[in-house]
Amino acid sequence: MRSPNTRYNPAIDQLRGCAALLILYYHAHEFLLPQIQNVDGYLWPSTLNPLYALLVEGHSAVALFMVLSGFIFTQVAMGSAINYRAFIFNRVLRIYPLMVSILLLALALHPEAFRLRGIVKSLLLFFTFPSALNTVLQTMHIAQFLWQSTDIQPWTAIFWTIIPEFQFYFLFPVLLATLDWKGPRAIVGLICLAIFMRLSMLVFFGTKVVPVFWYYTLTGRIDQFLLGMLAAWFWSNRSNEERARTSKRFPAACALVLSALTIFNQLGGLPATGGWRVIWPTVEALAWGAFILTFVARGGVKLQPFSRSLTWIGEISFSLYLLHWPILIFVNHYAAELFLNSPVGFLGHWAVVATTFITTFMIAPVVIAISSTTYVLIEKPFLSRRVRYLRHRAAGHRFSLGTTTP
Repeated sequence: MRSPNTRYNPAIDQLRGCAALLILYYHAHEFLLPQIQNVDGYLWPSTLNPLYALLVEGHSAVALFMVLSGFIFTQVAMGSAINYRAFIFNRVLRIYPLMVSILLLALALHPEAFRLRGIVKSLLLFFTFPSALNTVLQTMHIAQFLWQSTDIQPWTAIFWTIIPEFQFYFLFPVLLATLDWKGPRAIVGLICLAIFMRLSMLVFFGTKVVPVFWYYTLTGRIDQFLLGMLAAWFWSNRSNEERARTSKRFPAACALVLSALTIFNQLGGLPATGGWRVIWPTVEALAWGAFILTFVARGGVKLQPFSRSLTWIGEISFSLYLLHWPILIFVNHYAAELFLNSPVGFLGHWAVVATTFITTFMIAPVVIAISSTTYVLIEKPFLSRRVRYLRHRAAGHRFSLGTTTP
């Protein structure tokens, strides 16, 4: 994705494409597998196969997106001063046009869900908690004190990820100034503080409630942004020779991600509520940070036509990410009939093969086609209006609140 603030790097878009495809295959597998097996409900598979663990725990793509956000913004802005208003203006142009368009479509299809108060809450992303936390917050007896976004299924199902992302956008200029001023130790200190906060919540609220809270909010995700910032600092302070050596560690980084997700799966996966999940967001981010560094160092995927295709998927990744769930719901009705009419369900690995086949040849093409359309018609016109938010930093000057851009 081209920006007025940095030189274009296709490897970054390819990373976005990897994350978007992983979350698509994860949700398709979760949704289709029970139907293909003719069983009630999704029973979280336990596996020692690292590649299957990547699919089963594909929700980790959210962590990849968030580590990548911290990496991109820090790499772009390090050593420069940030015009805060221009930075937030660009973020609004990036997020709101598509989000509001989907919200309006959802309201048009479900007018009974219209609540002015709920819509306003949905638009105030910095002050909003995901609607998916409603049950959890009620359990904690604090739901009445927190603003929750509008929930119109399946259209707004993925909106929850925008909330911690946008909250990070508000904090990023201050975090970058801290990194510039105090160095990486300050960021490490903030990561330790986040872990301590989660540990304190664990003590007060217990293991059944708190891991869900961590998954959906900035409290559990801040490590991932911060470690992305540290990865960018590491990258910016390495010579070309050192970066070339980093690229050779790409297989090891892939093995680290697969190993971490396999161990996570063996510990119970996403439904697990053990106290060990206090540290999981940090471990997850460390694995993805290593993957990002080595992937960027090797220049991404260079083999055509895979390189061009993955780059394009990265370009449309925001549309793909927000739209894949409602499209999956609609397409699934027709796609799964190929298998649901059989007298017995598919068993074992054949069921996984079936979900992969349906996703690859029936669901993914529809999702990519529609996402490409919304990107060109809705996202791209607004993205072209982004402005520069970086300028030369004077001594002691790290960011400003002014509206003037260089």
